[in-house]
Amino acid sequence: MILAVIVLVALLMFGGDPSPEGLARSARDLAVLLVAFVASLTLHEYAHASVATLLGDDTARRMGRLTLDPRAHLDPLGTFMMVMTLILGFGLGWARPVPVNAWRLRPGPRVGMAIVAIAGPLMNLVLAFAAIRLSLGLVATGADPVVKGVLNYFALINVVLAIFNMLPIPPLDGFRVLVGILPEAPARSVAAIEPYGPMILLLVIFMGSGLVGGIIRGVGYPLMRAMGSSIGGFG
Repeated sequence: MILAVIVLVALLMFGGDPSPEGLARSARDLAVLLVAFVASLTLHEYAHASVATLLGDDTARRMGRLTLDPRAHLDPLGTFMMVMTLILGFGLGWARPVPVNAWRLRPGPRVGMAIVAIAGPLMNLVLAFAAIRLSLGLVATGADPVVKGVLNYFALINVVLAIFNMLPIPPLDGFRVLVGILPEAPARSVAAIEPYGPMILLLVIFMGSGLVGGIIRGVGYPLMRAMGSSIGGFG
């Protein structure tokens, strides 16, 4: 009974419509968003593991991370945060970082880690592009508009993940890319802030959310439109 009440309250917070139809629509939308987030995070981490393996480091494979099984990648706290923040109207969650031995990467530790890092956001952009093109193809055949909405949401989630992860803040992928492309001396200076990364990231998220949101919107919507998306909803 208590669980049923919690679920009901969560759906009301997520959708705001107390009617049976509204609750059903909220349940559907929330389920789709959760599946989309889990799939996107899983493939993001799989891309890191795959590229690290291709570059000569088999740590991820030996640790069971070279897999499409979400259970190998999801972080319990990150998944819980994902559910709670989706209910509150925004998505914030994370997966477990892929273990990489930078010294075993063939291009060298700095460049190798940059290549491994950028693989995750690139995977998200490929997924977004594929979802949008599939959406356009299905609509052209007269498919249910709801399908277009679902695919557009999936694309939007992946674009947001790609842009957010490319922010040059540790421990995000963009920081690894920045360290990899800078000359050695500046790279060492920038890398010195890495131990303070989680604290800096939290401050940016909670105190600079307007700036982060502006960056994501400023880059993400034009990018999705360039891919062909009308950025629609579920319908």
